[in-house]
Amino acid sequence: MLRRIVLGVLVLGGAAAVADVNLRIVTYNIYQGIANNPSDRTACGNLLTSIDFDGSGPNTSLMPDIVCLQETTNLNNLESFRDDYLPGYQVIKGPTTDGFFSCGYFFRGDLGVLHFDEFSTAGPRPLLRLVLDVPDTDDHLVVYTAHLKAGQDASDIDTRRLEANAIANRIAIDAEYGIDLDDNGSREFFPTYYIFAGDFNQDDFSDDVIDPFLDGGSNGLPTGLNDARLETLYGAQFPTWLGNTFSTRYSLSRRYDYILVSDALYDQLDTNGDMTVDQDELNAAGFVYISADDGGQHASGDSDATTVGSDHAPVMLQVTIPTGIPGDLDGDGDVDLADLSILLAHYGQSGTPADGDLDGDGDVDLGDLSILLANYGTGT
Repeated sequence: MLRRIVLGVLVLGGAAAVADVNLRIVTYNIYQGIANNPSDRTACGNLLTSIDFDGSGPNTSLMPDIVCLQETTNLNNLESFRDDYLPGYQVIKGPTTDGFFSCGYFFRGDLGVLHFDEFSTAGPRPLLRLVLDVPDTDDHLVVYTAHLKAGQDASDIDTRRLEANAIANRIAIDAEYGIDLDDNGSREFFPTYYIFAGDFNQDDFSDDVIDPFLDGGSNGLPTGLNDARLETLYGAQFPTWLGNTFSTRYSLSRRYDYILVSDALYDQLDTNGDMTVDQDELNAAGFVYISADDGGQHASGDSDATTVGSDHAPVMLQVTIPTGIPGDLDGDGDVDLADLSILLAHYGQSGTPADGDLDGDGDVDLGDLSILLANYGTGT
C-alpha cells in the first residue's frame, strides 16, 4: 500500500529527526451508504482506494489518509468497503442519525483515536469531532465534520444558519478553552491543527448563513478557521474552464462540500506570506476539487467515479503536522540551555497554553521537564 506519511530522516546539526507528517484529507458525500448500487460502490472505491489494483503503478486514486463521510447508512457497509479498498484503515460512524443517515470517518490505521464526540447542531444531524494522535509528531489533529440541512426554502436556510452558529461556537470554545481528552472535567488539550470538512448544502459564502464559520458565532469567540477552497479565490465563482465542478449528481449551483483549516494550517498554505492563498499555493498543497469532467484522472482511471456514487464533488487537501524535537521550545532546531530556561520560567503554570507544556496536559510540571531533559543536547 502506498503511503503519504513522510517518515524520512532529516539531519539537524548532526542529530537525526523525523520529518514532518503530511496527511491527505478528503470530504466526501457518499450518497446513502457507500453508494447506492454495486457500480457506484466500485466507482467510489476507485476514487478512494489505497491499492494499486493493476500492480503497474502509480496509483492515481486520491489515496486519502483521512476521509470525512456524509450520508453513511450502515456501519457494516462501511467496514466491507474499507476491507475492499482501504485495508488496514479504521472506521467510525456517528451514532446519531436523522432517521436516515449520519456522518463518519475512514482513517489510516496508525492514527490513534484520542477522543470521539458528537454535538447537537440544531439541525437533523450532529457535528462529529475526532481527535487523532499523529505518529512521530508533537501534536494532534482535530477533524470536525458535519452535514448541514439540505433544502432551499426559508425554514431550511434558517436551520442551516442555526447549525453554522452552533458549530462555530463549539470549534471556538475548543480553540479558546481546550478539549477534555480524558473526561476528567479539565480541558487540557488546546488544538493548533484542526479542520472542519463537510457538506454545507450551501452555494457559497455570500450571505450570513455561513459567516459564523469564518467570523465566529454568537459566543463572541473566533473560530480560527480559514477558507481554503478554490472557488473563493474567484469570488466564490468557478472560472468556466473548471466545467461541471459544483456537484456530481444534481444542480450545478448548490450542494458544495468544503474544507476549512485552522490558522496554523492556513499559514502552511500561504507559502509566500502575503496573507492569502492563491491557486499555485493550493496546487502545491495537493488541493483537488474533483470535477465531473475529471475523466478518471484522480480515480484509478475510472471515468465514472466523479459522476456517480456521490451527491457532491469530493474535495481533497493535504495538511502538514510538524514534528520538531520534543523540548525545542525556541524552535532553533536543538534542545539546550535556552529551552530549559524557557520551561523553568513557566514551571508551575496551568490552565492556559504555556511555553513548556510538552505533554499537552495543560500545565508545566515534572513530566514536561523530564521530556526536555530526555532530549537535552539533541540537535546540537
